[in-house]
Amino acid sequence: YIDRTDPESSCDQPDHECAKTFLTPVAAKLLRRPVSDARLDGFAAFTGIAIDAGLSFDEGVAAGLTAILMAPDFFTVGINVESEPGVYVHDGYGVAENLALAIWNSVPDETLLAAVDDGSLDTAEGIESQVRRMLDDSKGERFLRGFIDRHFDFPSANAVPLGLDDIEGDREALAGDLRREAELLIEQVFADNLPVETLVNGTTTFINERLADYYGFEGVSGDAFVEFSTVGTSRTSGLLTMGATLAQEVDLIHRGVNVLQTYLCEALVAPDPEVIEAALDEIPDDATVSDAVEYRTTISDCAACHVLIATLGAAF
Repeated sequence: YIDRTDPESSCDQPDHECAKTFLTPVAAKLLRRPVSDARLDGFAAFTGIAIDAGLSFDEGVAAGLTAILMAPDFFTVGINVESEPGVYVHDGYGVAENLALAIWNSVPDETLLAAVDDGSLDTAEGIESQVRRMLDDSKGERFLRGFIDRHFDFPSANAVPLGLDDIEGDREALAGDLRREAELLIEQVFADNLPVETLVNGTTTFINERLADYYGFEGVSGDAFVEFSTVGTSRTSGLLTMGATLAQEVDLIHRGVNVLQTYLCEALVAPDPEVIEAALDEIPDDATVSDAVEYRTTISDCAACHVLIATLGAAF
C-alpha cells in the first residue's frame, strides 16, 4: 500500500515519473547512498512492466521496491575504491555504512551522510567525532546491547541458569537480576570511559535486595539497583565472580572455556568427537567431578587444552 498523501510519493499521474518520485528517497535510504538518475529509471521501469502484466499501480511500485531490495549493494556494505595501485579502501559512503551498522545496527542518518559530502569522514578526527555523536544518540544503546550479547555468556532473558536450580523463591527474577547486574557494570565502563580491566578487576557492582540476599551482602533493600562496593567481600573480580558468570557456567570445564574465550580471546579448536567419546568411556561411572577433570588433564589427547581449562575454571 502506498500513501499518496505523503509529500514524497504524491504525484498527478500514476505513471513512470510518479513511481520514480516515490522510489527515489526509498532507494537512497535502502542503498545508503545517492542513486543515479539512470538507475532510478531502471527501478521505476518495473512499475510499467507490472502494469502491462495486469497489476495495479501500487503493485507496480512494489515491484520497483523489490528490485531495490534485490540489488547487490543492498546486501553488501560499502564500495571499495582504489586509493593507490593495488590498494582498495571504502569510499566515504562505505565508511558511513560501516559506522551505522556497527553502532546503530541501522542505516546512516542525514548527519552522517552530510559528513560524507563535506569530506569529514575522510579524516580520523572526523570519524571520531561522528562515533562519539552516534554513541551519545539514543540509538547508541543498540551498540552496547549488541556488544554484551555477542561477547558475554550471560543467562538469556528466558533461561534460568543451572546454578540457580536449588534456590527457593523467584528464580526467574533472580536470573534477570544477575544479568542486569553484569550489564550495569559494562554500561558504567562505557559511560565513564573506564579502563577495560575494570570488567575483571573492578570492586564496584550494582545490586538490589534480591541479589544482596543471594550474595550474602547486607545493607541493601528494595528492587532498585544501587551501586555497591565489594571490597572486603568474596566478590572482588568484576564479571568473573558475578553470579551471571558462575551460575551460568556451573562446572569448571565450561567455566574455564568461558574465561579463555570471552576474557582471554583464545580460540579453542573443537576436539574430535571420537576422541571425546573414547575419553569419556575411560572415566568410571562413580568418578567425582575432580576425578573426571584430573583424567582429562593427564591423557595426551586432551591434556594440552584441559590443563589450562581446568586451572582457569577451578580459580573461579
